[in-house]
Amino acid sequence: MRTLLKYGLTCIVLISINVIAVAQGIRDSVIQMKTVPIEWKINNKEKIDSSISNDNLKLDADYQTGKRVSDVLGENTSVFIKNYGVGQLSSISINGSSAAQTSIEWNGIKINSPTTGQVDLALFDMGTVDNMKVTNTATNQSVGGILSLNNNKMFNTDTLVSSNVIRYGSFNTLNLSSNNSYSFGMFSGSTKINYLRSDNDFPFVNNTQIGAPVQREINASTSLISFLQQLDLKIRQYNVGVMFWVTDADRQLPPIMTDPSGSEHEWDRSYRSMAYFTGRKKAFTFSLKSCYLYDWLKYTDPVGAVDSRSTAQAIRNLFNLGYNFKEKLLLDATINYDHELATSSGFDTVRSRDISGINISATYRFLDFSKVGISLKQDLLGTSALPFSPGAYILIGKSIKKSSLYAKLSGARTYRLPALNDLYWNPGGNPSLQPEHAWNSSLSLDYGYKSLVKVLVNGFYNYVTDWILWTPTQSGIWTAQNVKRVVSRGVNVSLKAQNKASLFGKGLVVAFYAGYSYTNTISLDAASSDDDSKDKQMIYVPRHNFSASLQLQYRRFYVRTIHSFTGIRYTTTDDSQFLPGYYLTHLEAGKDFYFHNQQIGLSFRVNNITNCQYQVIEQRPMPGRSYEMTVRLNLAK
Repeated sequence: MRTLLKYGLTCIVLISINVIAVAQGIRDSVIQMKTVPIEWKINNKEKIDSSISNDNLKLDADYQTGKRVSDVLGENTSVFIKNYGVGQLSSISINGSSAAQTSIEWNGIKINSPTTGQVDLALFDMGTVDNMKVTNTATNQSVGGILSLNNNKMFNTDTLVSSNVIRYGSFNTLNLSSNNSYSFGMFSGSTKINYLRSDNDFPFVNNTQIGAPVQREINASTSLISFLQQLDLKIRQYNVGVMFWVTDADRQLPPIMTDPSGSEHEWDRSYRSMAYFTGRKKAFTFSLKSCYLYDWLKYTDPVGAVDSRSTAQAIRNLFNLGYNFKEKLLLDATINYDHELATSSGFDTVRSRDISGINISATYRFLDFSKVGISLKQDLLGTSALPFSPGAYILIGKSIKKSSLYAKLSGARTYRLPALNDLYWNPGGNPSLQPEHAWNSSLSLDYGYKSLVKVLVNGFYNYVTDWILWTPTQSGIWTAQNVKRVVSRGVNVSLKAQNKASLFGKGLVVAFYAGYSYTNTISLDAASSDDDSKDKQMIYVPRHNFSASLQLQYRRFYVRTIHSFTGIRYTTTDDSQFLPGYYLTHLEAGKDFYFHNQQIGLSFRVNNITNCQYQVIEQRPMPGRSYEMTVRLNLAK
């Protein structure tokens, strides 16, 4: 870990010195880097070919560099982030789904762990990830939604761009980030490194103790580092590239509020490498991707005499071929093959499986702004057929002068395989588990006016059978079972508005965002005769989730306020106990300065201004009021 840190800090210093030296003589060719917290990019004149994404939320990393992906999602969307504490395990819930039912994709490749089926979003930072997209409409690719983490490719004239961030805040929290992209003729690439450390010894009110004393979080320090290298070669209409991404985390695990001491510790290390070849020939397009994923985890608890280790590996391959017939009919075929392998202290032997499949789709465009699509997907587990997964949608749109309106109706059948832990963990794993089955549907409306206003409304209804839960048997051993039918229904609404097309226009610029989600996720069955969960809201699924932000920008000075509300979350299956809702307010102010055509940005932020005492997970306190100072250095040639 220390070696990686030393290497990373050396990279930041050397790259920054090099860019400064090269950039001294630059004047007119300098690329101005944006350092305000966030700019919503609204484009209501998108062609119909890209309007399929109109119901998806897109976030760029330019204004959130160095911050955790989980934090950025929590502040800028209305999805629910299940967070065990600062720098601790964080997972996402879309439309009432579980973390394992949400597909996390890195440049189109699924990176969910074979052992748990989940992904810890606290390990990822914006900057190493250039942009991300949340898909909450019905698709045959996921029981829940899809979170896409993507890296950009830069093929311009000879260009070098370096974005560097130093952020220091309360509880001895230090964040260093250096993101460097370069393009020279046919070659382009990026080198990115991020480091985060924090003591996390924040004070909190312990309402589980008599008198509700103020205590400090203990055994909570965390250290995270990530490094990504990307190289691309473009020859005419063909692009070949490789990427390597490593994350390393050393985290103490704080005790629950009723435990006066803690000694748990966790180490996570992941390696992800990808090679890809894409191209276009006349009406044909193709893409070939191959990815290797390696996850290593060690967990220790000296008090409980636990020393657990696990390793998960996956090779995922994806080949896509598309044909565009006269800009009216698009035919697309995707073939995938995955090999998963895992070893664990909880397994009696090495476990592995092979998953392959094909997805064939057709999209027909009619009128000027409308199209209909169908998708047929069939996967195999070894040589056994998995549930057939069809999907279909119709999108109707109209653009009148400066306004546009789209409506999209989607429906799909899909499934989720049990994770290897569900199948083989000893004790409790159940090799007889069946896949979860789901029928998903959604209706979306998208209205836009010029580049100033965008309104999205998405209603959804999802029906899941064979929901996998760990429940206790008569012998007291918890085991995985297909025990429930679950219905999830609700609506997501978002509004983005600003008074000018760009935040960097002349005069005062005002930008506003608001997002709200209503999610009613009900269990239709009881897990056992002693379970009173029938017709009750699922645990840790808030019915109401809201976020909003208002930003004022004037002459490179900005002020931004962020608000979020999360409703009550039930902590027992019979809904008899719950965590109260909480409302958070953050305030940030900053100013950009230019010296020799290079940019320095300074900002100061107050988190949780009202010092709200809250818990996202029961008996896991979260920080009250805290402060942070950020220095951004953006260089370009």
